[in-house]
Amino acid sequence: MFRFLKQQRLAARGMSCGKTRLSPAESTLFRRLEEGFLIRAAIVIVAAVILGAFCLTGNHPEPFRHLLYALLILGLAV
Repeated sequence: MFRFLKQQRLAARGMSCGKTRLSPAESTLFRRLEEGFLIRAAIVIVAAVILGAFCLTGNHPEPFRHLLYALLILGLAV
């Protein structure tokens, strides 16, 4: 996705022919993070669990309201 955006910027400036170069240094980890649904879902679930732990283990007057707000913000970010 990042490569696509960079290529689009270059094409808008007239500095790209649309072809891509082979890059041997491209990591499979980054490719999996960009394309893998399960990895992205796991990251979102871990973030939700961490947010829930922070919201529920505090001295807040209404912890579930804070949890709802935090999950709403996480959902909008996703």
